[in-house]
Amino acid sequence: MSTYVKNFTTSGMEALLKQTPPPGKRPYLTEEEQQELKRMIVESTPTKEGFGLESCWNTRILQYVIEDKFAVTMSQAGLRIFFIA
Repeated sequence: MSTYVKNFTTSGMEALLKQTPPPGKRPYLTEEEQQELKRMIVESTPTKEGFGLESCWNTRILQYVIEDKFAVTMSQAGLRIFFIA
């Protein structure tokens, strides 16, 4: 018997309407790491954070920072999606 049928049988139509979609893929960075990275981007520069002489952030620098600080490897395309979401 499917989950939908079981939910309907035990709890009625309300149980079907309250279902939430399954969670997506687990993020590469934790919520705290995401907040730290966003803070760095908004409030600082790569130079101030000790990552070269650049005055503004780009995906190449962010790749390096994420790998260095969080031991996570992300593609430049993945980083673009991360900041769009």
